[in-house]
Amino acid sequence: MAILSTFPGTVVLGDSNKKVYFVNNAGTVNTAPLQAGNLTSPPAYYGGVAYFGEGTGALNSWLHAFKVQNATDYWGPSGIQLNGSVDATPVISQDLVLYVAASNGALYAIDIQDAANPNQLWTLPVFTRQAAVTALFMSAGGRKLYLLTAGALYAVALQGRSTAATLLWQASAPASFTGAILNDHYLIASAGSSLYGFDTHGTASGGVLPSKWAYSAGQALFPPMNLDCVHALVGDASGSLHVVRMSDGACIGTFNPGLTSSAIQKSVLLDGQSLISVTSSGTLGQTKVALTQHFGVEYSPGWSTPVSGATFSSAPFVGDGVVYAASDQGTLYSLDAYAGGKTGQQSLTGSGMPTSPFGPPQVVPYVASSTASVGFLLDGYSYFTTMKNLLLATKNGNLNSGASPPSPPTFENLVTAVGAAGYKAYVLMWDTSTVSYVMEQGDLRGGLSMLASAQNRLPRLVNAKTACNLEFEANVSVYLEPYPDVSKHSYWSDVYRLGKIGVLSQHQKMAVFCVNGTKLALVSGLNIGPSDYDTSGHPMDATDATGKHTYNGRHDTAVILMGTAASTVEAEFDRRWAKSGGSSASPGTASYAKIAGWAIHHDMCLDCPDACSGGGAPSAFQNPSPTGPAVPVEVLITNSDYPTPIRQIQKEMVDRIGAAQTYVYIENFTLHDIAVVEALSQKLADMASACLVIVMLPHPPIGEAAQEPMIRCTYALLLLSANAWTQLTYESFTVTTEYINGMQIPVKTPTGPTTIQSTQVTNVQFSFGESVYDTRVTYQQGGSTQEFYVREITSMTPVATSSSSRLLYCSPARYFGTVQADNTAGAITGWPANYRGVYIHSKLALFDDASAIIGSGNFNGRSMMYDGEMSVLVDDTTTAAAIRSALFSHWGVPSTSAGWYSAMNAFATSPTAGSIGVLPLAFGALSSTWPRKAFTAAFDVLGLVDPGSVL
Repeated sequence: MAILSTFPGTVVLGDSNKKVYFVNNAGTVNTAPLQAGNLTSPPAYYGGVAYFGEGTGALNSWLHAFKVQNATDYWGPSGIQLNGSVDATPVISQDLVLYVAASNGALYAIDIQDAANPNQLWTLPVFTRQAAVTALFMSAGGRKLYLLTAGALYAVALQGRSTAATLLWQASAPASFTGAILNDHYLIASAGSSLYGFDTHGTASGGVLPSKWAYSAGQALFPPMNLDCVHALVGDASGSLHVVRMSDGACIGTFNPGLTSSAIQKSVLLDGQSLISVTSSGTLGQTKVALTQHFGVEYSPGWSTPVSGATFSSAPFVGDGVVYAASDQGTLYSLDAYAGGKTGQQSLTGSGMPTSPFGPPQVVPYVASSTASVGFLLDGYSYFTTMKNLLLATKNGNLNSGASPPSPPTFENLVTAVGAAGYKAYVLMWDTSTVSYVMEQGDLRGGLSMLASAQNRLPRLVNAKTACNLEFEANVSVYLEPYPDVSKHSYWSDVYRLGKIGVLSQHQKMAVFCVNGTKLALVSGLNIGPSDYDTSGHPMDATDATGKHTYNGRHDTAVILMGTAASTVEAEFDRRWAKSGGSSASPGTASYAKIAGWAIHHDMCLDCPDACSGGGAPSAFQNPSPTGPAVPVEVLITNSDYPTPIRQIQKEMVDRIGAAQTYVYIENFTLHDIAVVEALSQKLADMASACLVIVMLPHPPIGEAAQEPMIRCTYALLLLSANAWTQLTYESFTVTTEYINGMQIPVKTPTGPTTIQSTQVTNVQFSFGESVYDTRVTYQQGGSTQEFYVREITSMTPVATSSSSRLLYCSPARYFGTVQADNTAGAITGWPANYRGVYIHSKLALFDDASAIIGSGNFNGRSMMYDGEMSVLVDDTTTAAAIRSALFSHWGVPSTSAGWYSAMNAFATSPTAGSIGVLPLAFGALSSTWPRKAFTAAFDVLGLVDPGSVL
């Protein structure tokens, strides 16, 4: 047996002769030997290193840590020896512990903070009888592991780096398990002719967790696949496919696509809708699968590509829009999945490639490691003028030339000028048809009261108008890219799913400029629109038509990259562009521009607004290239186009929080992603840690009303975790169900408030749900155990903030010496009118002056798990410290994290007129009420994507 997996620019294969092969994009092959067995599962990957064990029938096997770039094994022949076979992909935790499950029933924990010097921490015997562990999963928050064998599922609770895990429960089925997937807190496993759903948040009895539901197919089932994060797709031995809802086991539909059972068994999913299969006779093909709004299933044949002379005994592998297929003859084929499977076909046979057959390949999400010189861009003026300079340099084919700028310097005029100079320009925007579809179906609570007044604010119209203005310009190509289409699914009929993933958004904000062969890239949180413009001083001096000050201030951040990371950004752009089915994004010239955005206004001024309104001269051209040395950079994405959603931003956020020792700083308009919150909770609950957590959010009502209940839940959880509270009151409820328009609507009836003091309770613990809103809090008081949902907290008194506080919630503001009478614009709850809030649109996190994450990914569940996002991880102490210094200075706080309390206190008690500073964000300022009466369902969902640019 062998396995196939991809890493940045590299395909990793194993054969049946104890060898592994690392094949880069140019077809160069590096070969390395194994010791006792073969590569039987995809490696785990972190920091440029592939970690995996050996599948072997012998008593002993070895763990390996290969540097992917050159196939160097850090641990070598004398690496870590284990008893038993390693048949499942290892798991790497947020605090850099490698977890490995072996067939002797042991779970091993190995410290890999220094890849070259591993340290075995502990071993936990999970079961006693020899059995291959075919899958190892980690919960979203990193606190539990799940092991799958043919005979049972096992759950273990992690206790920290140095303390051995404990066995929580096991689960079984009447037949042997053949495969499983983990989706949120559901384990979906196939066994015999049935599919079982195990709720990992459920209650075990006597150490055994019963299945929540079982679905019988009547035929032997193959391993399940994650169709759309809501439904499982599972094939059976008769050649049929079943679509089963993962929450309750309801079968949405069964169909026979005309494939043999062997072909179905050798299938994987692409983009949640395309089944990619191979036949033993050598044909690769696509079957399109979609769910309808009426809970039915649609399917149709897609492309079919014969591969002459090849036979396939194993499934293909889909990675980064490419289908890889390993033939029985030892040949690796790659096909472009978005170009009908007919382009990009190549064979990498030879150069040391194996001649023995490959085993079944599997997908592993990966992070593209690269380097770049990094420039930090603070706020809109810096970002837009940098983009202007890049477009001018592209037009002139010279990074030092800004000659002949178009007037006025709008986005449309600058892009058109690039095309007029004979260079290609590509503009890629999100197609918001999904939003329009939901609106056309009607508000789920009745009526579209805002439709008529808000139509013109939809980004669909913004992007469509930009497309219309540019698509006929010379050398300019435009594509409105759909993201998983809600009209083909049943999401819209489920209010909870609608708010969570119902209208998925392609939210990446990136651009690549090639200037006479030199590539530079922008990655940001900024849309290309007037609402994202502000100067770094945040003067907040704009006035409306009546002469009133709007007191608008908007903060955002970006990075400019020059180096190999720019090519990584471009590869993501090209992957998305390939979905157009039209011409490729290969310009064939030394200069070109590729720009992708969530919302792009064609007439946006890429300079100070006066430069486009005739009131001022454009800014002087400057070479936009960053000047520092190349440093380690990783381009991270969230993507739901793949069979298993790629959540690289979330993973790195969780990893970096876990590893932080001194401080974690987060700024965004929101914070409630369940994995990120759980990581922060663990950090604050560790009373031996001195790590400071600083959270910068807009102060209500400058913040987002639709976000406030979730932000409030996060705040409460972190206060509880840090033991930084004195008293809270929560409301208990009984829940009944009513049917409204055929939908089940839970109705809660209050049973009375309960008030508790922190000094009266012990053993406060959390059962994290699908969201912070669903997280349960349990505590002991006296001899009894009580529980409540965090959303049921009606009031909470935090410990008074002091210089020793480990959790600081802050909001930025400007202090005015005088403000206009009767003008409440920008006023913030609980503070004098002279303070006016600055809105934060930035998506930035800093960790210990060691690393920084900057980009489009908001710190909520949509961005971390479902929406298309791109952020950049800068893994360099000098660069991270420079970003921290610039940012903290911007907010008027000390250049280190330690002085934040004093700076906040000074700004709150003795501010200087015209100064920017930070104020404490009081827990009581946040509302616990969802503003549903003010918004329709469609606008609620859209607002949760990028609210500051929509409404």
